[in-house]
Amino acid sequence: MTTFALHWRRDTERPDPEAGDRLALGLTRLRDDPVARWSRGPLTVWHFADDPGFSLAEHPAGFVAILVGRLDGFAALTARLGGPKVLGDDPSDATVLAAVYEKWGRGCFAELLGDFVAIIWDPRQHSLLCARDRVGIAPLYCWRDEREVILAGHLGGVMAHPGVPRVPNEGYVAEVLSDDIHSREETLYRNVRRVVAGHALAFCTSTEAGWEWAPPYSLEITPYRDPAEADEHYRYVLTEAITDRMRGPVKIGVELSGGLDSSSVAALAAPHAANRYGEALRSYSLVFPDITACDERPYIEEVVRASGLKATLMECSPLAGAWMADQARATSDLPLSPNAVAWVDLHLAARGDGIGAVMSGQGGDQWFDFSDRYPVEMALRGNVRGALASARRLSPGVGALSVLGRRVVRPMLAGAARTLMPGFRPPQVASWISASLARDAVLGDRIMPACAPLQTARDERLAYTRSGMQAHFFDVMGLRDALTGVTSLHPFYDSRVVQFALSLDESHRWADGQFRTIQRRAMVGRLPEAVRLRTTKADFGHLFVEAFQLAGGRDRFANQSIARDRDWVRVEDLVDRYARLDAEVRSGRFAPDIWPLWMVLAVDAWYLSLSRRDLSLRSCRTL
Repeated sequence: MTTFALHWRRDTERPDPEAGDRLALGLTRLRDDPVARWSRGPLTVWHFADDPGFSLAEHPAGFVAILVGRLDGFAALTARLGGPKVLGDDPSDATVLAAVYEKWGRGCFAELLGDFVAIIWDPRQHSLLCARDRVGIAPLYCWRDEREVILAGHLGGVMAHPGVPRVPNEGYVAEVLSDDIHSREETLYRNVRRVVAGHALAFCTSTEAGWEWAPPYSLEITPYRDPAEADEHYRYVLTEAITDRMRGPVKIGVELSGGLDSSSVAALAAPHAANRYGEALRSYSLVFPDITACDERPYIEEVVRASGLKATLMECSPLAGAWMADQARATSDLPLSPNAVAWVDLHLAARGDGIGAVMSGQGGDQWFDFSDRYPVEMALRGNVRGALASARRLSPGVGALSVLGRRVVRPMLAGAARTLMPGFRPPQVASWISASLARDAVLGDRIMPACAPLQTARDERLAYTRSGMQAHFFDVMGLRDALTGVTSLHPFYDSRVVQFALSLDESHRWADGQFRTIQRRAMVGRLPEAVRLRTTKADFGHLFVEAFQLAGGRDRFANQSIARDRDWVRVEDLVDRYARLDAEVRSGRFAPDIWPLWMVLAVDAWYLSLSRRDLSLRSCRTL
């Protein structure tokens, strides 16, 4: 997602030029692109000069509208506002935002769809309004005191301001180290916060207020006459999300992994790209010729042939030696995870081809994959045979009585116990977290939501839309976009697709012994059968193992600065986990500790950059 930095003085004085220079550096540390500056009175904004995702409109009534990202449902919205007679022939997104604010005032954000940060500076009311899209795809960070407000599309944009204290927020750090993130508003720094998805903030000269502008998702089940009707609706909603993302001056490509989700996006987008660009849709894929666990080239090539794509296949580059330290210094944030770094070169290749944004298949798993809560739901409805069949599909090769007990009876008993006695199983603090950090961060209370009563599959999906893990995921994607200058677009995270998925009965996700049924049925004739019916997924664990070895392996986990300086983690536990991980990887077994170990290593890299107070201007373009 595009990024920016904004400085507003509450006291209506002009911003300090030195602070402005530092905020501009918050952008140039990311990449070498030229930065533009817009200023009027107490407000100054910086953004990359060639970024089509940034637009600013000065309204004749005296206020300024800024839109960072993209608006969806554009034709319908502009028609409601009066069309070309009011907005002109080719209005920018910011021009439309200004018209929306002029018509509906502070309630205007509820009229907007898309992935965006919307900002209104209204000198008439001495106010600054900002809002984040309801899914939270466009990042927005904030720091303020009694004199000034800093907003930015990446954490380093806020931290570049000389007045922002670089004090670690131990509560949020503890959640990250636990690989169990619950907070959506907190960040790694005290007093620096995210604006929560679907929320707005209003700053005035001496006060501020916040509110949730996005209406809640409906959990009512949508009835369909037959599965074919549901399949058609799925294609319609997903295609609408895809075509909305192809509006605008930027040429769009697709990330193609060969999985069901990214392949579906590519297949549905290909005919629209041919009509819009007069050429084949460009696809970008990573391949791993020597690693069969994650090399998806055969599936990728099937989709390329079937959809007539213009394909770029790149072998994954080895990680650079200092990439973690370089990224942490440049961004004042956690370094990208190894699987996110792997796609950086691919995005840079897309940029070299004139591609400004790439669509992904991210989110398909979350909304359309089968939930392991469904067997319990079926049993509670009295369908014991269906519960057993679905439970056995989740645990192939396991005896009927065993799978019934593990997948149905035990979760039902545990859910009943948690409902009757919510505190019967206290939250388990991760063993690698030090006792002092767990106590000081009150970590047990922070992760208490993990002990909530058993939910339905739909409740579980709804909870994810309000989870800290989803907020963290979009942070990572936004940071990768800021480093490459290529925007990631996620049709499966379109709010209309999310609402459709939440309204879908679970039976459309599993039928006749097959998972993700609606997606497979809907893409008959549109995807190669080998891809449409594929049930395997790539495993990118080797990228994390490579990162651990590059960082120093066992010695790095035995000498964590966050253990030595802050007593945040227990190195004995980490060393034991790394030894087990090494043995599991060597034997080809599943390695469950990859993500916890990565989070610890990432926090340590971030802490080292923080403690050095190094304001290096090194660009991370090469990573």
